[in-house]
Formats: sequence, structure tokens, C-alpha cells
Amino acid sequence: MSEDVSVNTGAVLWPDPDSARGTVRRMQTKLHHWAGERFLSPVW
Repeated sequence: MSEDVSVNTGAVLWPDPDSARGTVRRMQTKLHHWAGERFLSPVW
């Protein structure tokens, strides 16, 4: 019975490579910006 149950019902399809690349690039830019503010600013 449990074999008939679909686990990924309504799962989102993977994005195309160009879209994924752009999304990753934006995330990396945000992280680099955050790291620069966090670790490069003086702590007083």
C-alpha cells in the first residue's frame, strides 16, 4: 500500500541552467557583500 504513495506530489521542476546560474550568482553577491561588511569593518 505505501508503495502507491507519491512523495514528491507538487514538486517544483529544476530551473534551466541559465536561470540557476543567475540565481546562484545573486546569492553569492549577497554573501560576499555581507561578509565584507561583517568581517572587514572594525570592531570597537
